[in-house]
Amino acid sequence: MLRVYVIANKKSRRMFQQLIYFFTNLIQRIFTFIQEFLHPAQTVEFDSGRTVTIRQKIAEGGFSYIYYATSSTDSLQRKYALKRIICNDEDILQTCRKEINVHGQVRGESNVLHLLDYKFVSTSSSSSSQKICYMLFPLLTGGSLRDQVNRRNLLSDDLNQVKAISERRVLVLFKGVLEGVMTLHRAGYAHCDVKLENVLLDTSHITGYNDNNSNNSNSSNNSTAYNVDEEMSFEMTSRVNDLDD
Repeated sequence: MLRVYVIANKKSRRMFQQLIYFFTNLIQRIFTFIQEFLHPAQTVEFDSGRTVTIRQKIAEGGFSYIYYATSSTDSLQRKYALKRIICNDEDILQTCRKEINVHGQVRGESNVLHLLDYKFVSTSSSSSSQKICYMLFPLLTGGSLRDQVNRRNLLSDDLNQVKAISERRVLVLFKGVLEGVMTLHRAGYAHCDVKLENVLLDTSHITGYNDNNSNNSNSSNNSTAYNVDEEMSFEMTSRVNDLDD
């Protein structure tokens, strides 16, 4: 009887979790629909001719916002992460320019997420004027390595609850992160915040990024990308099946 009860209890728990996921997803879709109805989608046209449509906000910080965006100029509806930085002063504006410059120096490296496009837009009102910087990146949809640690219960004291990552896969993943850091070093920059939260996952790659400081070895200034801080971040990649068993 106890065994039957345990099995039934597990099935009930699984069904309950599935129902929560279903209703959460449904609520998110309804909310997105209402947002799009009340606030028609905005578009951003880059100097290269690429145009993207802003769909929804992913994250926000003090002066920065990350949006989910899709291509408006082709039928493939490519998905992007659009970073929008409000440049209230010259320091933030210079930080954006430095960030774009650094991405240009590491462009094409397989272990660094690419800055696909950028644009500066001037805005003005009766009381003030400012610039807005847009940066376009590939959209990473798999969460972070921290999310994987939590999902796999890797920090749990109950080993029966742990879904471990094999040593081989950990080594391959670590190699990818190191190659990303080395890419920055070769460009004269130091990655200052390598941690689980800064390793992002995608369906085709495992990508890490720094949401704090990447310091130029020749300068005391900080710079960062694809995050909601006012500094810059840089992304390291490895193959996606490094985690999936």
